[in-house]
Amino acid sequence: MHDREIGALYGITNPSRLGATIRELRQERGMTQSELAAAAGISRLCLRDLETSKRSVGVANQFKVLNVLGYEMALFIKRSDLDDADIWDTGT
Repeated sequence: MHDREIGALYGITNPSRLGATIRELRQERGMTQSELAAAAGISRLCLRDLETSKRSVGVANQFKVLNVLGYEMALFIKRSDLDDADIWDTGT
C-alpha cells in the first residue's frame, strides 16, 4: 500500500495544483521523473511541464500519469459559496 490511504481526496482546482500533486505522489513512490514518464509512455520533458504547469500537456497525458500512480480523476459540483482557491485544502 502507498503512503496515502486508498480513497484519498485531493482538492485540485487548477493546473498548478494538479502538477504539485503529481510531483508529490511521484516522490512518495520514490520514482524519478524519467521512471514515471517511461511507465506512462510520455517524455520526461512532458512530465516536467505537467509537474511545473509550464504549458498544457494534454488531458490524455495527465490520465496516463495518474493511471501509473494509481489515481483517477473525479468531478464534483463546485460549491458556489467557495472561490477557486483549493477548496479541499486542509493545510496538511
